[in-house]
Order: sequence, then structure tokens, then C-alpha cells
Amino acid sequence: MIEDFQNAFVRILADSAFRTAFFANPDEVLQGFALTGKECKALLGIPAVSLERYAASLLVKRAEEFSRAVPLTIRISPGLATRYKHWLKDHPSPRNNSVLAPGLSEALRVLPFLAAELARDPSEAPYSADLYMFEVMRRSSFQDCQVRHMKSRYRTDLLVREIRKGWIPMDPDEFPVLFRFDESGAKWKKQ
Repeated sequence: MIEDFQNAFVRILADSAFRTAFFANPDEVLQGFALTGKECKALLGIPAVSLERYAASLLVKRAEEFSRAVPLTIRISPGLATRYKHWLKDHPSPRNNSVLAPGLSEALRVLPFLAAELARDPSEAPYSADLYMFEVMRRSSFQDCQVRHMKSRYRTDLLVREIRKGWIPMDPDEFPVLFRFDESGAKWKKQ
């Protein structure tokens, strides 16, 4: 079936552990798919170096989509896309059945991991995790109309304004707030 061929091909490209298993024992790995002999031969005929190169280009494309979804956070934390790419190697993207754009869908999917990474890294701005969560949740709620909540140590909405003007906040005052995001934007109340 062409669908099984496509699923096998995409999985080989998107899932590095699956790709490694495919290189080590292709016949065993491909048994999970309803492939014809011709389809198996076609997959086996693709040189490993070509598969790796194409897989790497997919990672770059995903990282670019991800970066476009969180431009303000990338401005504060330029290494964020690299962190995402490393995570993506072990956590392949599922099919995107969301109303969210692919990059934003990925930013939301990886939010718990990256927010924790940013929060515990002393070389990052102290508000970088909150900024990332704010940017992802606000844009996601605007697009899919789902209500989301977030606790922040900062008035992240004010930090966003400064960053949009080209400023990099150096030592913002802590002001714990609870944000509520919906399709109309972000609202906050003091904690």
C-alpha cells in the first residue's frame, strides 16, 4: 500500500532511533508495515547517506518553523532552536492535526521541556522561560481559541513590549502574576 510506504519512509526520516534500527536490520524493521516487495526494495535502495542528509534537512526545516513561532524568545535565547533540534531527534513530530501552524504546534508540544531547560540554565535571562511560555500560549490561544493559564514571576506582557521595541530587559522586577490567554489576547492578575 502506498500509505504504508509513505509512513515507513517518513518514520525512517523523522525518527532517529527508528532510522538506526532500519540501518541495522531493515527487514525486521519493515515487517511492521504492509509493504510489497517492490516497496521494500525501493526503501532499501536509498543510500544511508541520502537518508541521513534528508533527515537532517527536515530537522533544519522544523527548527526554522519553530523559530518563526517564537521570535521574541529566540531574540533573548538564540540557542533555543538548537535545544529544540536536539530534543526533536528523540521525539519525532507526530502528524499535525491541529489548527495551529506546524512551528507553533511544535513549540506547544515541547513547551514543558524547553521551559524547564531555560528556567534551570543560569546563562539564560531569568525571564526566558516565562517569555517562551507566554509567547507560545498567547499565540496558540489566539489561533485555536482554547483558554490557557500561566503563572509568571514577571509582567511578561511588559517584557514583550520592550523586546518588540528592540530592547533587551536586563534585570526586570519580579511581579508574580497569573495570565489567562484566549482568542482576544492575554489578561493578568496579581498573584
